[in-house]
Amino acid sequence: MSDVRFLCGSYACYSQSWSPYARGQLIRGNLVIAPGQREGLTATYSESLMNQTVRLSGSPIVARRSIFMTLIEPGGEIPIFFALFLPRPPASILTGILAGATFVSPEPEPSASRIVIVRVPASDALEATNRYLTPQRGIVSADLANLKLIPKAPNHVDDMVQRFLLH
Repeated sequence: MSDVRFLCGSYACYSQSWSPYARGQLIRGNLVIAPGQREGLTATYSESLMNQTVRLSGSPIVARRSIFMTLIEPGGEIPIFFALFLPRPPASILTGILAGATFVSPEPEPSASRIVIVRVPASDALEATNRYLTPQRGIVSADLANLKLIPKAPNHVDDMVQRFLLH
């Protein structure tokens, strides 16, 4: 698949918190995929960790039916790695694995979790509302509704996302 511009857009990202200070919580970050140089793409992922924004960027690699991204902070030394299934257009939902090291921890520890990435309308509110979430029924669909994406079956959305992330 040579033209992957259909991936361009803004996404809300849900994964398990890696920090020992937020065990058992979900973290909602955001991902923006934009056109890059030539036919490539650029990706910027951010999280709000204990009131501090961490922003990492890099170039996605699309190979067969997968997307791989190694993203790093400008001037940083700890990358994170995404391995995602490549959906068919219009790429409304991406799922896969997020791996790296804890950013908020006494010592950086290798960590990995599943991640669910949902396309949402572009908004300044997306990065501004990154945060930890207590995994309870309704939390994901309420978050998506705040981002102007109203699920038709909110309880079903929450059940699917939390089952994928936590089991």
